[in-house]
Amino acid sequence: ESLRTAFREVGGEPRQWIADGPPVAVDVADLPAAAFDAEAARLAALPFDLTTPPLVRMAVRRFSADTFGWIVVMHHLVCDGWSMPVLVRELATAYADARAGRPTAWTPLRVQYKDYSGWMQALLDDGALDAQREYWRAIFPAPPPRLALPFDTGAPSGGAQPPERVVVTLDTGTTQALTALGRAHQASLFMTLTAADRKSTRLNSSHV
Repeated sequence: ESLRTAFREVGGEPRQWIADGPPVAVDVADLPAAAFDAEAARLAALPFDLTTPPLVRMAVRRFSADTFGWIVVMHHLVCDGWSMPVLVRELATAYADARAGRPTAWTPLRVQYKDYSGWMQALLDDGALDAQREYWRAIFPAPPPRLALPFDTGAPSGGAQPPERVVVTLDTGTTQALTALGRAHQASLFMTLTAADRKSTRLNSSHV
């Protein structure tokens, strides 16, 4: 259903709209192999009309009689990082079956994404998450301090020098150590670097 989904406004709010069709069309054309990356970038940059399904764009570019490139562009509303490997695996299965001249034995889905959305909305409507919300409000009675990242700061007033970008290069060993530190605390590398930057800022401020 996600591959046949669009979004339309109902009462001022977006709603998922699942069409019976059409199926995802595949655009086939000849293209030099050297131009494939540019063609993929061009197709990825084209906008989607969210009200018209499918929010999927597929293209096959033929380099030679037996060499092809396959481009798949999907809007994030109907696909996420976890779903992409599933889609690629199923496309590869269908391709192998087609080459072998056999039908693909698909297992019907027991639930669709809209079912999960409905369940979560029902939990909110029934107040089932109120206890969890109150628990975290007790743990964090005050909102966390605002994280003032550099891009949150506008140009200084009074004609002062505008902020500049500082590029820091970390060697492989340091990067691996920071990644391991983050994993030990269930944090990403970005979170670890952000925490280190804020700690460094506080230390520098204390010595001014």
